[in-house]
Amino acid sequence: MNLRLRLTALSFLQFFVWGIWLISLGGYMFAQFNNPIDPNLGIKVGNTYGTMGWASLVMPALMGILADKYLRAEVVLGLCHILGGGALYYASTVNNAGDMYWAIFLVSCFYMPTIALSNSVSYSLLSKAKLDIQKSFAPIRVWGTVGFIIAEWAVDLLGWTQNNNQFYFAAVAGICTGLYCFTLPPVPTNK
Repeated sequence: MNLRLRLTALSFLQFFVWGIWLISLGGYMFAQFNNPIDPNLGIKVGNTYGTMGWASLVMPALMGILADKYLRAEVVLGLCHILGGGALYYASTVNNAGDMYWAIFLVSCFYMPTIALSNSVSYSLLSKAKLDIQKSFAPIRVWGTVGFIIAEWAVDLLGWTQNNNQFYFAAVAGICTGLYCFTLPPVPTNK
């Protein structure tokens, strides 16, 4: 398969996983965790979304070091997606806002590094293929946005925005994305 097409599929899947649950998470939490009425649930939802920021401060750097020195970037990317898929499955089983905070924090710890790793893998492979990164990457990356939007629509049209099917769907998509990453050409480490 053509390298650009493979990286386009990676970009699509990368953001498809995120689009499945990110937008509907707040509505899901209000639908599932507000009985009895919890006056602090809005704060808990905001804090849960805030876990992505906390995970973004540390995890991309740690996974980047791991990918630069010890494991190939596409392997780290695949492992992060698979572990994130497992964390999304765990999110489907929680039954209160406090546990959802920790579930989404765990998801974020594995998902947030994948954004930089996906870009790094794409840049490395495009460079290795002697392609102009500036011209080649933009048409590849735009499919990530398309994937995000299609995932949102799918969850909405299937009526999963307020039930845990969205997390099952995201878990399967994350694991499949991780397995796909293992099929990408190798990106050497900088030992």
